[in-house]
Amino acid sequence: MWINFDFRIASYFFVLMNLAFYIHELLFRYPCVIVPDFGAFLTETYSAQLHANEQCIYPPGKKVFFNAYIQNNDGLLVQYLVQKKLGTTDEAIGLIKNTVVSWKKDLANGLPLELKNIGTFTLNDQNALVFEPNAFNYAKSSFGLTSAKAVSSKVILQEVEKVISEQPIIQETTIEKNPILTPPIFKVETEEKTIPVNNITFRNWGKYAAILVVGLGISGYFGWDYHQQYVKDQTLLVEQKVQEAYENKIQEATFSLENWNQPLVVEVEKAKENPTEIEFSGLTYHIVGGAFKDLNNANRAVKEYQKLGFTARLGSPNKFGLTPALYGSYASEREAVNALRSIQQNHNPEAWLMVQKM
Repeated sequence: MWINFDFRIASYFFVLMNLAFYIHELLFRYPCVIVPDFGAFLTETYSAQLHANEQCIYPPGKKVFFNAYIQNNDGLLVQYLVQKKLGTTDEAIGLIKNTVVSWKKDLANGLPLELKNIGTFTLNDQNALVFEPNAFNYAKSSFGLTSAKAVSSKVILQEVEKVISEQPIIQETTIEKNPILTPPIFKVETEEKTIPVNNITFRNWGKYAAILVVGLGISGYFGWDYHQQYVKDQTLLVEQKVQEAYENKIQEATFSLENWNQPLVVEVEKAKENPTEIEFSGLTYHIVGGAFKDLNNANRAVKEYQKLGFTARLGSPNKFGLTPALYGSYASEREAVNALRSIQQNHNPEAWLMVQKM
């Protein structure tokens, strides 16, 4: 009993001081991480940039920004703490709630709230949260890349002209011609000899070395290209597995900080007809309104979404037999996050984003 109590106390203080660390880890894999009763951290990708004033080229990346209006618990952060074996689901919810209370207390006392690798929060004169993001790059594809100095083509041309101008000038000199003495010609008999393969000259070795270097360069190029493609495929496979595990947990329960110790009761009615399913191909980002064991209930939810003007459809059932009802599917991550934000504010606060190729 005493050992269990010490473990819970230690876990409480650990999460209280390091909740930002787990948010930081989730931002690598998910476009939206919600801290219940506080706000949501969202990521946005950007392409490579050229800063004219600094004369630097910066690699592509993914930056974080904050939305204080998205506060409903989607269960992602809770389940991640449970997976890290920091307690049960109820204990994880309590730890997050106490952490948020501590954050708000520090901000109310005029202290800045700094979350490592994420950003810093302060309160302005209107008592509103102001978020200053950290410059950390969350794009896994840009790992290890740094900024590079941009060199103008004019500078290169000037350097070439300078090198050419510094070359020494060879002056022509007149060589006095001496009479050519023709030596006597003697007839010499020669015999044919077979030169063994071992007597290859240095010049021939140079040719073979040049061919070898070119061959290694070509194989290295295609080997690197194959390695890059392999890394991308493996990354997508891991993200799909994590998404599937997360989806299964979300389908089993919905969490709320206000009523986290109350049972979840769902009432459904049998639908009379199935809505027409819309075929989408190549879309990866999907907004889920709910998941149902009964297919009729899933169809009924899709019809309700369609009445609201959404291109709703049914998703593929998961391994637990739950069929998701989708508000819509999107090709880009940014478009899906914007749509999710609108749906949570205006229609369904419990809607969440699923990343899966269908």
